[in-house]
Amino acid sequence: MNWKRVAAFAAILFASEVFVGFIEAGVSGIDATAFKQRLLLGAALSLGFAITIFAAMSYRQAHRPLLHAASAFLLERAFSFTLGVVLPEWLGGTPFVLLVLGWLTLAVGLLAGTILGRQLATVRGRAGADA
Repeated sequence: MNWKRVAAFAAILFASEVFVGFIEAGVSGIDATAFKQRLLLGAALSLGFAITIFAAMSYRQAHRPLLHAASAFLLERAFSFTLGVVLPEWLGGTPFVLLVLGWLTLAVGLLAGTILGRQLATVRGRAGADA
C-alpha cells in the first residue's frame, strides 16, 4: 500500500468537497427550487471532482488501484466525519438523506474514476508503472 499517495489524494478529495460546499452555499434562496438547484449543482460538482481525482490516482497506481482509491475515499470520509463530530456548531447538521447522497456520489466517482484512470494508463502504455 502506498499510504503517502492515499493520504495525498484523500486530502485533495477533502479539499474538493470543501470547495463544493462553498459553491453550494453561494447559491442563494431558501425555496424548494433553490434547494434542488443547490443539490443538483453540488452532486454534479462532487461527482466531476471525484471522477477526476480517482482517475488521476489510479492512472498513477498500477498495483491495486481500487484498493488505494477506496482507502483514500474512506480516509477522507473518516476525516470529514471526525471534523463534523468535533465541530458540530460550526459545521451544522446534515440530514441523513444528504449524507447518503454524498457517499453515493463519491462511490460512483470512485468506481468511474478508477476504471477511467486504468483505461487511460493502459492506452498510454503506463499499465505497469507506479510513478
